[in-house]
Amino acid sequence: MNNTVIIVGIGSELGIALADKFGKEGYDIVLMGRNTDKMNEQTEALRFSGINVDSIYIDVTNIDSVKTGFSQLRDMGKKIELLIYNAVARRTATPSQLRPEQVLNDFGVNVTGAIACISEILEDFLKDRAGNIIFTGGGVALNPSLTSASMSISKAGLRNYALNLHNELNDKGIFVGIVTITKAIRPGTDCAPDIIADVYYQLFKGQDKSEIII
Repeated sequence: MNNTVIIVGIGSELGIALADKFGKEGYDIVLMGRNTDKMNEQTEALRFSGINVDSIYIDVTNIDSVKTGFSQLRDMGKKIELLIYNAVARRTATPSQLRPEQVLNDFGVNVTGAIACISEILEDFLKDRAGNIIFTGGGVALNPSLTSASMSISKAGLRNYALNLHNELNDKGIFVGIVTITKAIRPGTDCAPDIIADVYYQLFKGQDKSEIII
């Protein structure tokens, strides 16, 4: 049985590029997200290219949904090598335009959902003293965006959590890293999805730093 890479949040071009990269490196892939139509399309395309891939529905803002999804994953008997948390909520709004319910929803996707997913795998990682976690970060965590105020708040929180988790787990055999993306992701540029996916793979294999900023 091949080791498995879980990708939570596959709605963007980066999600499919990550699945393609790690799949072609020989890992089994499990896609997790709430857009089942898109996951089914991506699963079919990845299988057509020879990648062993499955998909599981989860809504990261719903704790029960996360628990159910990871219970299904455990029933599949997969050996989890790496979890990539790539889910993101985007919203165009300045700080003064934000409403509490909007920030709570976005924080639920960008941060609380990550914590919920990690909590489902961490016990086994700690028991085995092995495992890997990589988060998709954003440049707004470093330089807040006036028009993406909610994501600026939550990406800063995610970065704080990721780096703190790295410091806590680094001597327990568990690697935690974050790729902080400061540019727009566009095919055909130096920030194309496939190029960024290579960076995730380099961080995963090298494990010589907790963060890569691109």
